[in-house]
This record gives sequence, C-alpha cells and structure tokens, in this order.
Amino acid sequence: NQLCAQSRDMEELRKNIKSREEELSLLTGMSQLFHSCADEQALIEIAEMYFPLIFPTAQGAVYIIEDDETHLKQVYAWGEDIRSEKRFELHDCQALEQSMPHSVRSLSDSDLKCSHIKAGGNENLAAFCLPLLSDNQVMGLMFLQAEALPETDPKPGMATESLSEKTIIARTVAESIALALSNIRLRRQLREMAIRDQLTGLFN
Repeated sequence: NQLCAQSRDMEELRKNIKSREEELSLLTGMSQLFHSCADEQALIEIAEMYFPLIFPTAQGAVYIIEDDETHLKQVYAWGEDIRSEKRFELHDCQALEQSMPHSVRSLSDSDLKCSHIKAGGNENLAAFCLPLLSDNQVMGLMFLQAEALPETDPKPGMATESLSEKTIIARTVAESIALALSNIRLRRQLREMAIRDQLTGLFN
C-alpha cells in the first residue's frame, strides 16, 4: 500500500510539473504578443486566444478605463454568467480604491465583495479583482471568478497551494496587460505629437 501511495504521489508530481511548464509556456507566449500590440483590439484578440487556456476553471473579464478616467468598460469576457457589471465607476471596486488586488472567498459575503458585483445568481463563487496599474496610473481591471473552495477541504494544503498558484498567475497576467496598455497609450500619444502641434493643436 505504501508503494502504491508513493507511486500515486510521483505521478501527481509529474502531472503538476507538466502543468506548470505548460502554463509558463502560455504566459511567455502571451507576454511576447502583448508587447507587440498596436491597439486595444489586438490586445483583446490575444486575450481571447490565451485566457481560456490559462484560466480553464475560471471565468472573468478585462476592463479598460474610459477617457473620463472615472469609469471602466468591459472590453473582453470569457465564460458564462460573469457576475461583474459591464461598466462601473472606479470607486465601485475595492481593488481600484486601494490600488492592490482584492479577493473575496464567497460572493455571499456582502461586506467584502465589490459594488460592481451583480446581485443574484450563483453565490458560491470566489472573486478576485486585479487593478491594471502602470506607474501608479489606473489602466484598467482584470476580474476573475471561480467556484469557491469549501470551508473544510479534505486536502486543505493542496487546495490552498492550488489557489495560491492561480493567484500568482493572475498577477503575472495583470502586469502584462497593464504594461501592454501603457505601451499602447504611449504609442498613441507619440503619433498624436507627430501630426499635431502641441501648443496650437493644429496639424503639422
């Protein structure tokens, strides 16, 4: 029995290593493509290719800040029944208010969940909001939701580790998106400077 258990553990370890290698490959490929994005539409198309693969057990959405710099609009979502509103104000999200990721173990916890979370539907979901920041400037938000872990898991150590790993991956993805959005905005500003006089606003 002990040998069988050790064999199962080794097989599980091999699967975990292979899974992490695949995730790293996906993250690397996605980041490289993000770096070359010319506009938001290109970024969305890359997200459509990679996000369902990187987060196969989660659903979510990506938001970009509007020109008024007080509202965010949803530009991409994957999965069904996304519980976050398609458009909301910055102060509706605690992650944006605090300039740091915000998570809630269950949407039934009304004291912790953000105001942009829609009422009704499945409450047995965990939610994770990650602000997309570049030089402390808000570029947008990434929202994730997944089935909540039970309060008492038969293997709590493994469950915690798995959740922690996904959190790290989500942070890495959010940083890549924020950098891509920042680069897109910079390119747009440089193009504008090239065709317009900055003092008069007239075309060069």
